Amino acid sequence: MPRSDEHAYEGLIRESERILQDAGVIHQESESTTEDRAAARGRQELASLKAAEGESADGYADIRISEDRMMAAASFYPPVGAGRPVEFLEVQELMIAKGLRFGISWDTVRSSVLACNTSRKAHAGVEVARGRRPTDEIGPRLEVEPALLKKETAESPEAQAVDFKAISPFRFVKKGDVLARITPRIEGTAGIDVMGAVVAYGKAPAPRLKPGKNTLVTGETVVAQCDGKFVAGEESFWVSEVLEIQGDVDYSTGHIDFAGDVVVHGQIKQGFKVKAGGSLTCSKLIDASEVSCGGDLETGQGILGRMQGTVKVGGRVRAKFIENCYVEAGGDVMVATGCLNSVINTLGVISTGPRGVIIGGKLHAQRGVSAFQIGSTAGVRTEIHCGVDYRVQQKLAWIRDKNIELALKLKEVEATLASKGESPRLAALRDKLKAAIRTMNDSAKKIIASLDKNEDAAVTASGEIHHGVFVEICHVPLVVSKPMSRVRLVLDKTFGIVSPERIRA
Repeated sequence: MPRSDEHAYEGLIRESERILQDAGVIHQESESTTEDRAAARGRQELASLKAAEGESADGYADIRISEDRMMAAASFYPPVGAGRPVEFLEVQELMIAKGLRFGISWDTVRSSVLACNTSRKAHAGVEVARGRRPTDEIGPRLEVEPALLKKETAESPEAQAVDFKAISPFRFVKKGDVLARITPRIEGTAGIDVMGAVVAYGKAPAPRLKPGKNTLVTGETVVAQCDGKFVAGEESFWVSEVLEIQGDVDYSTGHIDFAGDVVVHGQIKQGFKVKAGGSLTCSKLIDASEVSCGGDLETGQGILGRMQGTVKVGGRVRAKFIENCYVEAGGDVMVATGCLNSVINTLGVISTGPRGVIIGGKLHAQRGVSAFQIGSTAGVRTEIHCGVDYRVQQKLAWIRDKNIELALKLKEVEATLASKGESPRLAALRDKLKAAIRTMNDSAKKIIASLDKNEDAAVTASGEIHHGVFVEICHVPLVVSKPMSRVRLVLDKTFGIVSPERIRA
């Protein structure tokens, strides 16, 4: 930008600031500014009266200094009639006489004098000097890592690829993460007022921030002593081993991935993932997409899977109902009203309330199943497998499927060798396939040998088991051919069959 244009630009800024000052938009430090404007208006009115009467008066300036002597403002008054204009040298002498020595803007004084004389209008409350304020000394203090205090936002809200479910207001930390650092003392600096006097600096009050629970001071830093949620208060910060969510798990929280216990006072909304290293407690509905916890899971309402949801629990599960969901649990699964069209695998017992039902789906329970009603009159396919570890069953199923793939591929390779003749590469492939099949078979034998069967597992219905229900105890099957009431199905070890026992009232 040419120098002449720069000056014009600066002049425009100053003129705009003056207009804003006159309009009261910019508020100066000194309360005398308002008085200056009022006085300027009064003097302008008086000058107008004198001009109307044919009188003349010289232009002049008035200087006001703020009470703390950190700012000086000047008011410039134009001449009246044939009076002399405001003289810069006279203003300069007036400012020196007032004792101004520091922070003076002589350019502002010159431009204001010129503007006043050419426009023949008063310019009131123009800042012509400003002091330098002192900066306080700040003692050593703890400062929390900025990233832990920053709220996470999407980098580009307009971007269609932003996963807002992944944006979380919580700050999770790992053991050993740096939470805060000890900042050394910052020296204070003296100030100087517009009269040239030195203004001593003070000492800022030291922040009372203290490290709290699950933190450790080591050297110049404070680190987390465990995995958890970082929490900062006005006077302390700490790591919580329990994440408590007052409302729902939704867009306000994003997905949850927490090392400790999680308590949700609302519901877990559809599409949101929750992972807890400890237990998970939800007061309302779990509309499951992906939910997992290392401890127990308990919900005040039910678990809804919508045929896509998965729930994996290291401990027990307690809910009012489970519907259209895949559930794995290390402990018992207790459902008050029933299980509908779900796949449930547990190392414990699956049980319902006094009137609870199990309709549809596939249940694996190592220690047995107990419900009021199993199956339905409509003949909805319901499978119950008891007495074996479902994890072993899954491994055996995987080995079986993989062996089928290997065997088919081996057959294809051998057929090619037979028709095309020997090929070193195909021969090597054939040998590898055979070795893989042998390894798979050996693995299956070891798993079967260590299979932990619970031959005392039973399937109990205090109400009715409907026809068509498939029951298997320790790999011994039974298809219920006609409804049975108040019955317990157990493994008859003598005959190797599943037989019913009547439940006494």
